[in-house]
This record gives sequence, structure tokens and C-alpha cells, in this order.
Amino acid sequence: MTLKLLLKRGALLAVANWQAVAIQFFAETTFQVLLAVPIFGAAILVAVAVGTDLGDLLQGNLREIATNIARALTSEPMALGSFLVVRPCPPSDEPHQRPKLVRQITEVRRKPLG
Repeated sequence: MTLKLLLKRGALLAVANWQAVAIQFFAETTFQVLLAVPIFGAAILVAVAVGTDLGDLLQGNLREIATNIARALTSEPMALGSFLVVRPCPPSDEPHQRPKLVRQITEVRRKPLG
């Protein structure tokens, strides 16, 4: 088989399965965007916490960005520790559903001064 015939065959196969190609493209793009959002958010937080330039952290592809973030965090042990310890606290109206630290802070704020 010649190269021209193989290319025509591949093109016909892609045209026949355009729905699958479109769905695969959409799924791959969505996955990349969902993967990029937390990495960019982490880069912004690290740039603020460590004091590095955000442009330096966001150079390269996603793997290089993650490596730059990890390198910046390991250069500052205090920032690395706080980054690993902190976990998100979802907002809640029910006091028993909040983490203990959030409940303590809320109780301190409610106590009158004096």
C-alpha cells in the first residue's frame, strides 16, 4: 500500500467517526482545563506566600509549572508546611459540621470585649 492510499483511508475513517472524534476532543480539552485550574490557583497562592514572580512560576507546560511550584515551596519550608497543613473548610450554617478551629474562631468573635 502506498502512503497516499493509507492517508486517504485514515481520512475516510476519521470522517466516518466524526462524532467519536468530536467527543474525544471535548473530553480531552475539558480534562486539561480541569487539571490546569488548580495548578494555576496554586501558582498564585505560592507567588503570594513565597514572594516569587508569578510569571516565573507559570512558564512552560503543566508539568513544568507544577515543578516550579514545588521548587518554590521547598525553598521556603514554612510556606511548604502551611501549604500542606491547610485544608479547605466548606462553609456551613450548622456549628457541629464545622471543623473545631473554625468553631473556636467563631466563638471568640462572638464574645464581647471587656
